[in-house]
Amino acid sequence: MDGVQLLDIVTQGVLGAAVGHAVLGRRLGAKAMAIGFVGGIIPDLDIFLVQDSQSLDYWHYHRGITHSVFFGPVVGLPLAALSLAVQRWRDGTPTPFGQWYLFWALVLVTHPILDLATHWGTAFFMPLSDTRFGVPAVSVIDPVYTLALVAALVFALIKGARSGAARHLVLGALALSTLYVGMGWGQHMKAERLARADLEAKAIAADEVHAYTTIFSPWLRRLVAVTPEAHLVGFVSTLRPQPIDWFEVPREPLAEAAKAGLGGTEEARIYTNFATGPIHAVLVPHEGNPTDGKELRLYDMRFGFPDGALTGLWGMTAIIDAEGQLVAARRFSVETDIQQGDLLALARAKLGLPQHLF
Repeated sequence: MDGVQLLDIVTQGVLGAAVGHAVLGRRLGAKAMAIGFVGGIIPDLDIFLVQDSQSLDYWHYHRGITHSVFFGPVVGLPLAALSLAVQRWRDGTPTPFGQWYLFWALVLVTHPILDLATHWGTAFFMPLSDTRFGVPAVSVIDPVYTLALVAALVFALIKGARSGAARHLVLGALALSTLYVGMGWGQHMKAERLARADLEAKAIAADEVHAYTTIFSPWLRRLVAVTPEAHLVGFVSTLRPQPIDWFEVPREPLAEAAKAGLGGTEEARIYTNFATGPIHAVLVPHEGNPTDGKELRLYDMRFGFPDGALTGLWGMTAIIDAEGQLVAARRFSVETDIQQGDLLALARAKLGLPQHLF
């Protein structure tokens, strides 16, 4: 489990604690927070279905069935029955089944709803469909969202977890955090409008324009524009927009043809369903088996960093033989060498100050 996953799980646990307290805080007090925290991370236990960190299973299983809108209402039933049985056994004053069910259904369903607000995406309607949906409203790691809920929970404990004041504090924090996500969605739409206007002003005809969140703030957006000849990458701050410094990454015809040739494979289907957007293809020689084979590297362009990981932080590497047939496919990550100047440029960019990220 990497640092990003750990922080994401913490955020989901905090959300579960807040939702749990909002439902049963008056009855259970701090226990509602603790149980809600555990419930909030249950959907992310799907990461343990992945045995090999380099296999495509991670993209197939993570944020799959446990992140469906149907998971909470269905799994909430046995969890509510179990909670009721344990409570009867321990103190003989059980909370009504209906309240336990509401607790578990909401704690579990708010997890995929929050994930839906990130461009990582989630299979929201499994098992009806494994298509992934996501809105780039907030980053997978957003300290403003998490710390606001943490502060409300701490103050609720100080006030007395069973008190009406505590419940009002937590409900208010949940409302504000929801408004914050909505604000992030608005910044996403604004960033795409700014990108299209900038491209039009520069007489660049783009087939697609996408805006993606960057870490630690909802205002700086990574931009990816697709033209027949290249992928264009830029950044824009919605706080104080500056002319966009687009960096052109040429699309290689042979690599694009090889990518198209993989379109019918299950591996390509899993990857494109996960990536849900522009994929940059690079074709490089492959040493070893198969003879005269090639290595096709497909970069997920939603996630990237200036300099060494401009086209993406990870992707799928496909080994193809001389006839263009897929031999093997694995995940890969890009090693980044983040310099102090890169971080300074990103900080300036978030504030809308003039900068050069490339």
